[in-house]
Amino acid sequence: MTDQAQKLRELAAAHKTQPHVITVTSGKGGVGKSNVVINLAIALSHRGKQVLVIDADLGLANIDVLLGLNNRFNLTHALDGKMKLKDVVVEGPAGIKVIPGSSGIPRIANLGGRRRRDLVASFKELEDEADIILIDTSAGMNKHVINFAIMADDIVLVTTPEPSAITDAYAMIKVIHAQKPMAKLGLVVNLARSEAQAAEVANKIAQVASQFLNFRISILGTVLSDPYVPRAVMQRKPWAELYPRAPATRAINRMADSILNGDDIPSTQRNGFIQRISTYFRSEVQA
Repeated sequence: MTDQAQKLRELAAAHKTQPHVITVTSGKGGVGKSNVVINLAIALSHRGKQVLVIDADLGLANIDVLLGLNNRFNLTHALDGKMKLKDVVVEGPAGIKVIPGSSGIPRIANLGGRRRRDLVASFKELEDEADIILIDTSAGMNKHVINFAIMADDIVLVTTPEPSAITDAYAMIKVIHAQKPMAKLGLVVNLARSEAQAAEVANKIAQVASQFLNFRISILGTVLSDPYVPRAVMQRKPWAELYPRAPATRAINRMADSILNGDDIPSTQRNGFIQRISTYFRSEVQA
């Protein structure tokens, strides 16, 4: 699988286009969002995509912990101007690349114009190395999360069947719709007891969004409760890599296929990640 994926990545590199930017978010914490991110990254890499994961969780950045990475540097060092973003990138399993998170993103508003230009240039260097960029946000609806969501090509919203998670997921949908009515949003129901329960939750959220917001959301997939998931977490490894035949792995593989098959935005028509990041910087400065 590894050799085949490497050949696919080399072939893709010969026809480089704008990366597909996907923000993964949730209305509340504890729904397994970061685990969805890293395992989705693994599944996409196995399909020949060059994947960059940006840990943009402002309070509880943990992508490096979940992957068992030994990183000396993180996003803070780039924000402080001590390093370029490419120099804090860490290689993870299956060839994915990771920018470890930090609590430094709120300081963007305090950066001078030259530092912001340097950061934009740093992102430009990374843009050329990725087919897909996955942004893992904080949970909740603060302005940073919303900015990262609306600048993406696609948004993946993770919830669970827990009533408070469903309520917060719908609240997030309302905020995103208000900011970007034509957003492409895919819903993931995690930690469901059964397919029937997951389908009930997903269909209810989609129906309410359609009825009251006239907002069509897609159901990207479900991950049922799987004993292999906590085992992988304890070993600080992604379940999609450690347990390739686990039910959770099959579920995340289906999501990866859905994303690739449903990518109907021509790469030449995407605005470009650098433009979106620049917009985010400007919004921070003007806030």
